Amino acid sequence: MRQLADFRDVYQTALLPALADRHGMWAIGPTFTGSQIMNADAVLIAAGLLLDLKTTSKKISLPVTDLFQVIGYALLDYDDEFRLNSVGIFSARYRYLATWELGPLLDELAGEQTALAAVRSQFRDMLIRHAAPGR
Repeated sequence: MRQLADFRDVYQTALLPALADRHGMWAIGPTFTGSQIMNADAVLIAAGLLLDLKTTSKKISLPVTDLFQVIGYALLDYDDEFRLNSVGIFSARYRYLATWELGPLLDELAGEQTALAAVRSQFRDMLIRHAAPGR
């Protein structure tokens, strides 16, 4: 129970103040159009920032799989319902918030300029091609 109270304190004193200036639509536990193909729901969207919360006690690091996870969630928003412009990961144990602008991040990963709508379409097509039969 103490650990839960500690996390609540971290979110109230470290995370919420960092997000306080974000004005626009917020959503807790949002699902996306693409969640019909692949079960996926994010933790939090704060006015265009798709945020995942991590509570692991492992050493402070950012596994690339965590970054790919939030990018994948952003790509599942096929219809741009949430108007995502950035992704982030908050490490509760270390009170650390890392964020990236979505467009430049996709460009860097692709090694060329990308268009979010096109990347989402390609991602959707790939998921449909590889979806389990009967899904």
